[in-house]
Amino acid sequence: MSVIYLSTIFGNNGKGEEKNHKCDNRCQNKHVVGNMYQCKQTGKPHICDQNCDQRILYDNHNSMCRVSRQVFPLSLSEKQVVRGIIRKREEVDGESDGCKRGR
Repeated sequence: MSVIYLSTIFGNNGKGEEKNHKCDNRCQNKHVVGNMYQCKQTGKPHICDQNCDQRILYDNHNSMCRVSRQVFPLSLSEKQVVRGIIRKREEVDGESDGCKRGR
């Protein structure tokens, strides 16, 4: 299953040339202080809180920040969107798995 970035769904994907950069295990993020981190690859600072733009879907009820690895509960609107995405993926997978034949 592919990664679902919540920031992509809700449109708060950052600004500037690092807009499309999503931190992962290759970035070697540095903990600065408190909930502030810095990507060593881009130098971009990251504040890890509920508004974080590095959150991915962790399970059906939580998201996880790829920088800090903190887990956050999904808001009601995020849960609704995630349910819709999962339902749509299941429909697409169901169509591609079964052989439909017309008689």
